[in-house]
Amino acid sequence: LLIMNAYASKLLQLSSADTKAMLFVTSQKTMALALAVLASIKFDTGNAIIVCLMFHFFQLFFNSFLTSIIRNK
Repeated sequence: LLIMNAYASKLLQLSSADTKAMLFVTSQKTMALALAVLASIKFDTGNAIIVCLMFHFFQLFFNSFLTSIIRNK
């Protein structure tokens, strides 16, 4: 999602500040959507929920890393 949104911001010709905001805001929505989809499935999804939570946790660290790189530039 992060890469897809980076290309979308280039296609939309957004400013640098708007691109940064778009990247972080859109990439943070994955956990809520994933849990909503898993909640609608009538099968046992306990392991899938754990994987989604772990992915979101690592995504927060990655976004923090990207923020520090962007800030230094």
